[in-house]
Amino acid sequence: MAIAGPSPLRATHERGNFHSGSEALDNYLKHRASQDAKRGIAFPYVLFDEETGEIAGYYTLTASSIELQDIPSELAAKLPAHGVLGATLIGRLAVDLKYQRQGLGSLLVAHAVKQALHENPAASIAVVVDALNDDAVAFYKELGFIQLPESGRKLFLLRETLQKHLRRNPL
Repeated sequence: MAIAGPSPLRATHERGNFHSGSEALDNYLKHRASQDAKRGIAFPYVLFDEETGEIAGYYTLTASSIELQDIPSELAAKLPAHGVLGATLIGRLAVDLKYQRQGLGSLLVAHAVKQALHENPAASIAVVVDALNDDAVAFYKELGFIQLPESGRKLFLLRETLQKHLRRNPL
């Protein structure tokens, strides 16, 4: 089994057997991801088994924003004094149960960070995530994301931290 990607989701990728342990994330990939990509709502990227075409993991990117007032004051002081700053949202991220605990989630995040920072020229001061549960919060914190105060499970990485992340996790 040789894992390839991340690359944009294509019709040839086998989605029917994808099971991450989250029905919502599985159903999104199986039933809505292609439609969202066609409409420009979200851009799904996948890791896949080159032999079978089965998807090992995926994430989506979407344009978003972050309120300056939501960022901790010590970090906000270093940013432009705009009320709302452009950001890139990792809207969904999942790894199939067969491939979990192999570092693929971190690889997907590193790729998403690279896409947000270098490949997509939209003005983005940060990458933002809305973690699904406390385990996901811990996963993102381990990767250097900062939880926004009083925002539930919303976390972010600032652009300068993104650059450091890419130096540590080159693709």
